[in-house]
Amino acid sequence: MLTALGAYWMSQGASPAGMAPWALAFTALFTGITCYTWWYYGDSPKALALQAKTEAKKTQRLGQ
Repeated sequence: MLTALGAYWMSQGASPAGMAPWALAFTALFTGITCYTWWYYGDSPKALALQAKTEAKKTQRLGQ
């Protein structure tokens, strides 16, 4: 995504120095979202229960 935005902004006359704050902001945002998702769905009991439920449905569907 950053590459596409960078290419677009460069084609519009932006300089790399002008894009750096935006790139850092997007990187921080995506890193924050990734870390939060990993923390929320990590090895918590909720995640393990969802995984077990999914496996049970898969096993039942396959008839085993």
